[in-house]
Formats: sequence, structure tokens, C-alpha cells
Amino acid sequence: RRIKDEPKIKNKLLGVFEDQDAAGAFFSGALETLCALQAAAADFDFKSGLIHGDLRLDNILLTDARTYIVDWPNACRGPVVFDVLMLSVHLEAMGFGPAEEFLSLYDAEAGTGFAQTNGEELIIMAASMAGFFADQVYRAVPEKMPRLRWMQKSLFFGLLSLMHRHGRIESPPRMSGLRHI
Repeated sequence: RRIKDEPKIKNKLLGVFEDQDAAGAFFSGALETLCALQAAAADFDFKSGLIHGDLRLDNILLTDARTYIVDWPNACRGPVVFDVLMLSVHLEAMGFGPAEEFLSLYDAEAGTGFAQTNGEELIIMAASMAGFFADQVYRAVPEKMPRLRWMQKSLFFGLLSLMHRHGRIESPPRMSGLRHI
């Protein structure tokens, strides 16, 4: 919502795109939809459970015998779709294929319906997460975390791309500093 209501913030966000005019046109068309979806999250009945809160590849350790999830300081009870979406979009950003492929595999194992075309739970959470990342990607890079903004840009772009593939918004323009597939 801040992007919509505060022109100064919107201009900072546009600055992370390769073509700021294209980004301006994109947000002119997408912002109302994104804000409406984000607002719907407050009343949506998400399936709740234990969530990691930062589930990405660098927090998963594989051995011959087991898989370990590490780095749990953000763990809490929350919407399960948050972790599933975070990991699937991160996998896409790292070149492992569209997020929907992982979501389909997860659905088959867990019996959820996150990968369904236009699944409201998935889309509402994607818009909410995109709103968070939109408010982070333009900020200064913390000295001891040089990859943080790049990772946030990757996740932001992936979430916007997923919502585009589900027919909710137009295709997002290219962001500077990202390898686009």
C-alpha cells in the first residue's frame, strides 16, 4: 500500500527496474490488483501450521541419510502456504524451473491445492509477500549482508511472475541486477 500512497517510495521502487518507464506503466496497471489481493489476506482463512519463515535453499542441508532445515529464528505458527511459496519461488529464482513445478510436487505429497490455477490462497499470499519485498528491494544494502537485496529482488520478481502466469497481472518488466530466464 505504501507504494501506492507515497510517490517518493514508488519512485525508489521504480529505480530497481531496468526500464523505469516500463515499471511505471506496469505498476499503473497492477497496483490496484496487488493492493486488493494484499488487503484480502487479513480476512482469508489460511491453513495454519508451524512455519520456518525463511525457507530457502541455503537453509536446507542434505546428507546421504537425511534432510535438515536450519536457521529457525523466525519460526512461528502461521500460514503453511508462506513457506511453500517462499521455497518454490526461490527454486525458480535459482534456475530450477517454474515455481508451479515444485508446488505441484508439494501438493501431491501434502494433499494441498496450492498449485491449482488461480488458487486464491496461493495468489493472496503471493501478493502479500510481494508487498513486503517491494518495500525492501530499494533500500540500502546492509554492510554484512551483501546478497540480501539481490535475494529479495529475486523473490519479488518471482512472485510477480507467478501472479502473471496465473492471469492476475501483466508480465513484470526486467529488474536490474537479476539474471532473467
